Amino acid sequence: MINQLQQIHFLQQAIEQPRLVSKLFLAAPPKDRVPLLFYLMDGTPFKAYGDIGKTAKGACFTTSFFSIEDISKDLRVTLQLLKPYDIHKMLAADIESTSFLEKSSSRVEVHAGLFDGMQILDPRLIN
Repeated sequence: MINQLQQIHFLQQAIEQPRLVSKLFLAAPPKDRVPLLFYLMDGTPFKAYGDIGKTAKGACFTTSFFSIEDISKDLRVTLQLLKPYDIHKMLAADIESTSFLEKSSSRVEVHAGLFDGMQILDPRLIN
């Protein structure tokens, strides 16, 4: 799985650098992040909490959606938490009710060995 994570991270970095984008893509470049779902050994989705301690109403959120921020040599993966929203632009209660995602300032660092599986989602989900 670490090879797939490294490939996704490499592509994201290439998209973030405009010089490389013009060489890699003939049309408009895709989104600069690829949303991912990670699965634990027991088959349940990995979850993390973002914006803990913020006082604004509804600021704290739970998510199972991430994008790769960085991968270290010791296989630690820094993931950016993506906020899930439903069709009413409210924080989604679960994976099934998610209509779109938004980048957040929250990050989590985990060892890649924690995950047993990963699902790559459509980058167009991210606003």
